[in-house]
Amino acid sequence: MRPFRSLLILSLCFLVLPGCILSKKLVGETPVECSKADYEGTWVDSEGEKTVVEVIDAAAGHIRATKPDSPEEKPANYYFRQVDKHLIANLQSSKDSPYIVLLAEKSADKIVLYIPNTEAFARLIKQNLIKGEAVKDEYGNLAYCNIEGIDEPVLKKILAGDYGDDMFRWKHPGTYTRVKAE
Repeated sequence: MRPFRSLLILSLCFLVLPGCILSKKLVGETPVECSKADYEGTWVDSEGEKTVVEVIDAAAGHIRATKPDSPEEKPANYYFRQVDKHLIANLQSSKDSPYIVLLAEKSADKIVLYIPNTEAFARLIKQNLIKGEAVKDEYGNLAYCNIEGIDEPVLKKILAGDYGDDMFRWKHPGTYTRVKAE
């Protein structure tokens, strides 16, 4: 999966992947300082597809990702939040759309994005630890979770593994490597 591709993510989220968490609010309280030196430039995914990243508001942790080879695709906005030692990426495809919640790892010239395990988050919704609903498809299979947001104490427990180590899908993350800094 290519997490910078907002339309692809939304399509897969609703049609194929049991791994999408949609939030009405940003997940994570503390914005990550996204400096131009650390984020701006051309990034490529594992298949060689280019994404150009620009910092929109460094203090707010807001970057925009654009696919130069796919001009028909709308840019995706990311809002990065720090929760203890963890980085959360909130992806928004348009101003009024919900946020797609991803777990991120950032090093000098690499970003790795992990999708949540929808079944694990559905358990937390059922236990009333997260306010929201687990939405099923027309066949009765779990399609995605639609949540209000995640309270910081609960989020910290999720990230610490207190609710299990299966909260995110660790296999096949979206990996992006910066090939050109701007």
